[in-house]
Amino acid sequence: IQSNFIFSIGSRIDEISAAALINSTILGLYSKTKEIGIMIGTFSSKIISRPWYYIACKIKPRSVKLIYFFGLIFCIIALIALFEFLLAVVSFFISILGPNWTLLSDFNIFIVLIMTMYFFVQFTNSTMLAIGLQRELLVIDRWIIGIKIALYLVMLGIINFNNLEFDIKIFLFLEVFIRAMNLLLQIICLIVKTKLKKPINTTTI
Repeated sequence: IQSNFIFSIGSRIDEISAAALINSTILGLYSKTKEIGIMIGTFSSKIISRPWYYIACKIKPRSVKLIYFFGLIFCIIALIALFEFLLAVVSFFISILGPNWTLLSDFNIFIVLIMTMYFFVQFTNSTMLAIGLQRELLVIDRWIIGIKIALYLVMLGIINFNNLEFDIKIFLFLEVFIRAMNLLLQIICLIVKTKLKKPINTTTI
């Protein structure tokens, strides 16, 4: 519950910050770019991460970690190999949405990156929950929200005090960077954590 609450707050910090610098049209463009990436990432997460959670709850924690890292490496290799294909799929998806969405084509690479980062983070979340690292996951979530707030405050200060021209790609770069940092902290936790236990309740996720 705490993780979901933190996620709900953190997911809007960037949009609140962007609203202080850009007009509603550009803000809508940014929001839709992120929204499409998360939407596709959520779909892939549901068909892979949730079933994986229930499977992982029934096998030994060390085996879970081993399978996870092999799966992560495979997904990264697949992402590299299929990156151009994913860009084409996203571009096609945007084209069928209509002329009002054509501007999103300039940011299809960010849609793909947000999509994949979302999937990797959720896949790792499921792994950590399955082996009993709920507290560690909550600590990481808190760190990420703190880092996110600090980064956006610093960025707003730099732009305002130096009268720099705003670029929507700055926010998109930060969004991908923060998600990548979240994934890195999760991976480090899985590597260094040796005392593992099964979750008390494996009926819900």
